Amino acid sequence: MSLSTDEISFNKETNDRISKVHKTIDDYVIASQADYHNTIDFEQNMLQYIETGDIESLNKYFEFHSAGNVGNVASSYLRQVKNIFITTATLVSRAAIRGGLPTDEALSLSDQYIQHAENYNNAEQIMNLQYHMVLDYASLVAKIRQGARHNKFIRTVISYIREHLTDELNVETMAQDLYVNRSYLSTKFKKETGTTLSAYIQNQKIDKSKELLLMTDRSILEIATYLGFSSQGYFQNVFKKQTGLTPKEFREK
Repeated sequence: MSLSTDEISFNKETNDRISKVHKTIDDYVIASQADYHNTIDFEQNMLQYIETGDIESLNKYFEFHSAGNVGNVASSYLRQVKNIFITTATLVSRAAIRGGLPTDEALSLSDQYIQHAENYNNAEQIMNLQYHMVLDYASLVAKIRQGARHNKFIRTVISYIREHLTDELNVETMAQDLYVNRSYLSTKFKKETGTTLSAYIQNQKIDKSKELLLMTDRSILEIATYLGFSSQGYFQNVFKKQTGLTPKEFREK
């Protein structure tokens, strides 16, 4: 899979938060002359929020706290930022694993993010990507923990959906594969989760499509096909209904 190097743009609020977490070039020059590190508390708190899937607290923490001085770990600013990104990817992926994210999924996602960062030649792009990576892991853990609150049967259904997200999922096929009655499956899922099975599947597919739009250069048609939508037009309609934007607008905003 080829990785896009198109710049990801963010709104002012997000950029403000990123600036609280990351050092500027001038800060880096000063830090390279320092002989101390003061990032431990920041890292431990950030990793705790990831491990518990506490996205709200994580966002608030980024808003009011700085990452601190990481010291000099490379000969150039760009290499410094990339090295820090790799270290962060390692730390957050392990925190997510402790939070319940399957090891293979956590490590595979880490590899993808690192490859993406290495393709960038702009430090700001890498720092933006790092911010999203941290929130991505926290979000995945939150979904895992949300599922853990349900009974074993619903957890099995949710796990099935995660494993077959790129298939053209429908309730009839799921019921057959899970050896249950179609009506029972639909009724039980709605009662336990508060949402219909079809809506849940659709939401999960759209969430995955957002990741693919930002993290890859796959065309909208390729993404629609990959996620099992019957047509590009149908995918675009569902995407806009849920997000208020077309896939193209979301990728470019």
